[in-house]
Amino acid sequence: MGGSQWQISPGFAAALAAFLLLLFVAYHEGSHHNKLRTRAQIIAVRSEEHFMATALTENALRIGGLTNLNQQFVFESLTAGNQNLIRPHINAVGEIVDIWQTPYRITLAGPTNFVFRSAGPNKKFGDKDDIVFNSALNSFVQS
Repeated sequence: MGGSQWQISPGFAAALAAFLLLLFVAYHEGSHHNKLRTRAQIIAVRSEEHFMATALTENALRIGGLTNLNQQFVFESLTAGNQNLIRPHINAVGEIVDIWQTPYRITLAGPTNFVFRSAGPNKKFGDKDDIVFNSALNSFVQS
């Protein structure tokens, strides 16, 4: 015989199969855990957007309407009278950010209406994972 032949013992084959099965299970459970974590983060952002919308609406009614939604006004609306209820996440330049550290986009849609937009888990605006709350509808909408 001119060549060598590989022979794998049954014990090694069983150990290799068990190791590969363990890797598969670990990957599958890790993937499932990440999906659950992302889902929990989305729920947290939706809750945060709804709370911020309520605070802004109350402030808009109190002052007779909205003319500007700069970050300072939004921050003051969120903390006015609620110092212990909410502390919005603020980045290094003073922007209110979502759980993924992406600044919210807040646009005025009328004297008392506005739209909150989070870029979502992928941190990119304008795609299907954006989390968008429209105060006029008092609901979340598809982007």
